Amino acid sequence: GTLITTRRPNYGVGALRDREAVTKYGIGSSSEQKLFTPLQQLVQRNNDAVGMIKDKPAGLFYKKLGEECAKNRVCLDIVVTSSSVSVPSTDPKQLNKNPNMREFLDVATLGELCRKTCGNFKWLRVGNECGVAVNGINNDSFTGEQLREELKRSALAYTGSDVVFKLRCSNGVQVKSYSPTLPVGNLVGDGIVNSAELELSSMYPGTSIAVVLEHKIGGVVDTMNGSSSRKGIDMPMVFFQSAVLYTTKTGQRRVRVSTLGLPTTKVPADIFRSADLGAVSTIFTRGAISDVERDGGSLRLARDNVFNKCVSILANYRSHTTARTSPSGQLILPESLQLLPLFCLSLRKSRMLRHSLPKGVTSAKPFPTADERAYHIFYGRMVSPNMSLQCVHPHLFQVSGLRTRDGDWITPPVLQENKFDEANVIAASMRPVCQLPKTMNPSIACLDESGMYILDDRFSFYLFIGRDVPDEKWQDG
Repeated sequence: GTLITTRRPNYGVGALRDREAVTKYGIGSSSEQKLFTPLQQLVQRNNDAVGMIKDKPAGLFYKKLGEECAKNRVCLDIVVTSSSVSVPSTDPKQLNKNPNMREFLDVATLGELCRKTCGNFKWLRVGNECGVAVNGINNDSFTGEQLREELKRSALAYTGSDVVFKLRCSNGVQVKSYSPTLPVGNLVGDGIVNSAELELSSMYPGTSIAVVLEHKIGGVVDTMNGSSSRKGIDMPMVFFQSAVLYTTKTGQRRVRVSTLGLPTTKVPADIFRSADLGAVSTIFTRGAISDVERDGGSLRLARDNVFNKCVSILANYRSHTTARTSPSGQLILPESLQLLPLFCLSLRKSRMLRHSLPKGVTSAKPFPTADERAYHIFYGRMVSPNMSLQCVHPHLFQVSGLRTRDGDWITPPVLQENKFDEANVIAASMRPVCQLPKTMNPSIACLDESGMYILDDRFSFYLFIGRDVPDEKWQDG
């Protein structure tokens, strides 16, 4: 089911009150923490505070609704079409107190309902997220076009329903946990004897599941027994097998099985050499969200853990590889993790983890707001390796000096060797793609007053036009 709304539910058993109106933002504020914590989780923690008593009926309602929908494999999507600019209050007292008052949507509670049922939460906003209005365009038609495209994308997407995911490991390793600790869907089983299964109401091509592995006592067992097919590999192998059971739109029940075998090593340098930055950044992001959402967690704890993990990786690289012979004052990074420090700093300053107000300031407009933070946490929870870095460190494209084929639809060159015989696989690989402009380092030092740039942070596109660009150049485009 899909809910299209312009504001939070404000009537009936599922009415959500404006908690932001009575909450004070600030560094380390426990009341601000509750704003981007779903009511379902606050109710589960048996919070009997005065404010929680008022929200308990709504929290219990949405908690039960999510459980019933997940039990019956019902997927709930929520689309909110609201402006990101300041919304004037109808109460003159509130207007005088806060002239830039914004309407509170309680994205955290609504987003938790989508997470539990494997649905999508879309917040379609007009204007940028800093509260600057868009002039010269019809906001209603602009939002209508966004809504039309969003509904079309959801209707045409290839999805599977009634999904069960299972990961099996060979001897010596086991599944420790899913990441984050509250993944999309519902965990079934305690994971003591076998890894827990993950049940999802729906799955689409962008679904990404992350698991944390650990060694078993006794180490990895060589199940190959020196087989000649290993071509000189002396160390034992570890194997992983994932199975996804799902139902197609036509009602067919299918299972997709993937098996991966990896060689083990006793040389730490090999581990760092084969590290994948996308996978590492995904685990970092989801782990930070777990630190925020768990009972007793906080933004400060998440930021500190991101820093400590980065330091631990770099310290172990220096201690257990040839980098230990380098000068002590020199920063040595693994080749595959050259951007890890940049990613960690960007993650700490992202809207998921950054302070909403500068230190010592309490009267300024918070950025991000609780709704904006909850929205980014919602997507950070299911971030994939190919977008984890871009979500906190955006891409910058220069559009003022386009190359010859930039913006054109091009067909990739024919593969030298076709490793797949199926015609549909080859046809999919030959599908036309858009030639993107060249990327630049997203720094103020790289911007030119006579240039035009597009900033892509995976949530929105921002167009920057230099003050020296002639009006007719960008108005005609």
